[in-house]
Amino acid sequence: QPTSRDMAAIPLELPVQEPILCFQTEDATLPELAHDFSSVALGQQVSFSIDILNSSNQTVPLRCSILDSAGSFRPSKALRPMLAETTQTLTLLFKPELPMPFQEDFDIVCQQQTIRLRLRGTG
Repeated sequence: QPTSRDMAAIPLELPVQEPILCFQTEDATLPELAHDFSSVALGQQVSFSIDILNSSNQTVPLRCSILDSAGSFRPSKALRPMLAETTQTLTLLFKPELPMPFQEDFDIVCQQQTIRLRLRGTG
């Protein structure tokens, strides 16, 4: 019966999987991004838009995390499945109703990957 001393080390090579989704800015493509709405007057609504890039050659169905229903962040519309090699603009709204800091993570998920947008703002 072979023992561990008799076994030769077998190198394990895993394929490198390129990211499918990323946030696309003027300067870079990133799997994680932070946006600070800064200080916003109570009851005032401001928006932030960012492009999401599908770099694969397939249509990618998207899901997203659910933001706190009592919080001040919300997407302006639902995400659609992304066609191959296209971008989709995500717009998030911030409307504080309380004089306090807010912070949430908004995850965008496909079968192969999750990208994250960290949101901050103060009412």
